[in-house]
Amino acid sequence: MTFVSQDVEKLTGYPVREFREMGWAKIMHPNDLRHVHAAVDEAVKNRGSFGIAYRVIHRSGAIRHVREQGHAIYGPEGEARFLEGMITDITEEQDLRQTSADALQNASLNADRLIQVLEATSDCVFSLDRDWQFTYLNKRAETEIGTNGTLYGRHILEAFPQLEQTPFWPAYQEAMRGGKPGDVEGFLPGLNQWYEVHVVPIDDGITVFFRNIDERKASEEAARNREEKLKRTLAYVPQMIWATRSDGFHDYYSPLWYEFTGVPDGSTKGDGWSNMFHPEDRERAWSVWRHSLQTGKPYEIEYRLRHHSGEYRWVLGRANPERNERGEILRWYGTCTDIHERVNAQQAWDEARTLQESLLDASADCIKLIRPDGTIGFMNDPGIRSMELKSPEMVQGRHWASLWPSESQSLVHEALEVALSGRVARFSGFCPTASGKPKWWDVVVSPVRNGRGEIDRLLSISRDITEQRETARELKRASEEDPLTNLPNRRAFASRLRAATIRTMQSGGQVAVLLIDLDHFKHINDTHGHPAGDEVLAVIAQRLRGAIRSSDFVARLGGDEFAIILEDQRDKIDPRQIGDEIVNRLRRPIRFEGQSVSAGASIGGAIFPDNAKNANELLKNADVALYALKEGGRGGTLMFQSGMLEHAKVVASQLSMARAELTEISIEPHYQPKVDLKSGRIAGLEALLRWRHGTRGLQLPDTISEAFKNYELAAKIGEIMQSKVFRDARGWLDREMPVGFIAVNAAPAEFLRDDFAEKFLERMRQNSIPPSLIEVEVTEHVFLQRGADYVGRALRLLSKAGVRIALDDFGTGHSSLSHLRDYPVDVLKIDRSFVDRMPTDDEVRAIVSAVIRLAKSLKIDVVAEGIETELQRQLLLDEGCRLGQGFYFGRAIQPADVPQLLKEDGSMILT
Repeated sequence: MTFVSQDVEKLTGYPVREFREMGWAKIMHPNDLRHVHAAVDEAVKNRGSFGIAYRVIHRSGAIRHVREQGHAIYGPEGEARFLEGMITDITEEQDLRQTSADALQNASLNADRLIQVLEATSDCVFSLDRDWQFTYLNKRAETEIGTNGTLYGRHILEAFPQLEQTPFWPAYQEAMRGGKPGDVEGFLPGLNQWYEVHVVPIDDGITVFFRNIDERKASEEAARNREEKLKRTLAYVPQMIWATRSDGFHDYYSPLWYEFTGVPDGSTKGDGWSNMFHPEDRERAWSVWRHSLQTGKPYEIEYRLRHHSGEYRWVLGRANPERNERGEILRWYGTCTDIHERVNAQQAWDEARTLQESLLDASADCIKLIRPDGTIGFMNDPGIRSMELKSPEMVQGRHWASLWPSESQSLVHEALEVALSGRVARFSGFCPTASGKPKWWDVVVSPVRNGRGEIDRLLSISRDITEQRETARELKRASEEDPLTNLPNRRAFASRLRAATIRTMQSGGQVAVLLIDLDHFKHINDTHGHPAGDEVLAVIAQRLRGAIRSSDFVARLGGDEFAIILEDQRDKIDPRQIGDEIVNRLRRPIRFEGQSVSAGASIGGAIFPDNAKNANELLKNADVALYALKEGGRGGTLMFQSGMLEHAKVVASQLSMARAELTEISIEPHYQPKVDLKSGRIAGLEALLRWRHGTRGLQLPDTISEAFKNYELAAKIGEIMQSKVFRDARGWLDREMPVGFIAVNAAPAEFLRDDFAEKFLERMRQNSIPPSLIEVEVTEHVFLQRGADYVGRALRLLSKAGVRIALDDFGTGHSSLSHLRDYPVDVLKIDRSFVDRMPTDDEVRAIVSAVIRLAKSLKIDVVAEGIETELQRQLLLDEGCRLGQGFYFGRAIQPADVPQLLKEDGSMILT
């Protein structure tokens, strides 16, 4: 040991002279010697430095922890001559770390107990930190959401983008601000379920307890629908009908009630009905009603009710409870029948018969008394009228079944047999009137017993349900028809497709599905207005009807998407040919308010059973074909091929990975210099996307290329990249570094919401970045895809603000001089494929030369990409190209390395 500082005595307890004689290895802890020697040997071998922590034994015998950093000094021949380094006492740091570990273990035990409680609760539970990121989900929550642990660390709005439009979000925000706990229920998009939520603030965020109430909501909705349906039905009943809640609160009376009493509609709801009773009957009626509410037994009582004439009339009040599957009372439904004549009538048989017949005739139903042999003994007058008979004699004595058409007579005979056995029979059937008017009837047949308990007659009540049936048919049609185009909707399409595939499996042949997507339909709405869009959809529907056979089926699935089922394809009709014919038919212009509107179409198709095992798979594969067509360029027809599924899986995988992995932390801008080809001076930088995968490390953008076609993901990536680039630029400007222009790339999808320029300029403003410092690079694809008008508006707004516009990959297949004419282009970038072939291909060199001359004539700068050799640099310089970038000048580097690159005047050494 040739040198050691005076602090060695403080660290080891040995004076410098004694320590130099004994050597460092003597005080090393024996258990650490091997790994210290190994680390030093490895560093010497690799000509690198070492940094290791280990224990030493103080002269007092105490164990101390040290950290050593050093490296070898090498002689002229490359041999290691000696080691030099620095040793630091880290004993207190190590003790503090151990104390922290013990505290962390105690905290972990307490957290485990809390988690056990949360896991045992019947509620779903999750916690969010103050950055709105998931920190905990119990198993019930993970099962309900279906995440399998993938939400930890993710922002809640990333997992549930539509949460801000729900009632949950204000409650979460209030709790996060330290407010009181809150309770709320609502529908959650994404999970498409109803939830009941209790949110409480905690020290570092909020905890949410929630449970699925979708079944309860469905029950409530079903109850409401059932109630409305019942009210519509009760409107046809000739008795006064009333209904109450389970607690007895009266909330419905039929029109006949108000007609009978003469009071205003709604005035007797709640307790107001009791004011209509005769004073002498009021308490008795209330007592019977309370008894029924308490016991759940049917309610029946006769009392006097005030008539609209002012007199009190005797009525019969009856009610029965409606119960759920658990026997709990949901509602009470009752009738109020006027029995005034019967009560006041004498007991004479003739008057009783008259009363009976008057009651029968008071009903709008067709009421019959039928003998045991099936012949009709009596039919009330409303029945005679509803059947359009001239007199009762036309049916008296005839067998009831003879009045019905042959296809319904079996129902009649079966009902007679059931009623004669002592039970009530019910059926619905078709029976026209005497004049041939079609009618549907709901029929109830009940046995009537004499004093000896014998069935000597049958009572049949037939209700005309023709109107209700037609209403039901209209409702069904409305639920399965698109109101704008009058085409079947998605629900009807799915039903027809399932039936078609089942028929095909039974009979052979094929079924084809063509999915039709209108190209750039949003542009029609944005340019001509929604009325024009509606007119286009209606005309398209007419054209599609005219393009198919009677055995085929066309539907509107929603938005600008239609679908066709080609059935009974024993003759092997070519779906692609039909699709192309449809595309040509739809391409014809449509006139709207004096304007010509065009709507192209893209069609994806699939065939059953060749491409699918069932209807769902058939539709999915047709959609896969449509996606593949749109990805490669819209227009025409593309039939499904098995290889498309693999591509679809790649697309889905990239999108899934992008959604899961791309965050503020994982996205990193790297910078590649743009260089003056003559002087070697750095003229600017291009910001290139890099992202860090959790296990795979730093990744290039082509691993998530599909994300740039998705607006939500592309906009998210663009926002993060722009914010980070502008922060880097602000830091370099503050240090007065000559960065030149900084280029930022923009994907075509980022322009789809027509707010790209505004957001871009706002982020620049927030970081105080002068617009003249920034270039926005776009490829010519942005001019050819959806939202081209938005692109033009955005580029003009950016250019007006002082931002330079660069056209990337110029000359790679989509170039058009009109782009240079119609858009504010400041820079043309020659694609690397041209630069690579220049030295060996004279035609390519001529193209490059022409582009450079064209740009100069238009006063547009030119940047050559992908320069990797000195020869390429010299050829480009000879052709007049001033700027270039590529591996010859340097790869993309991290922001921290840019200052070194820009040192002094920013010049590069050209070799």
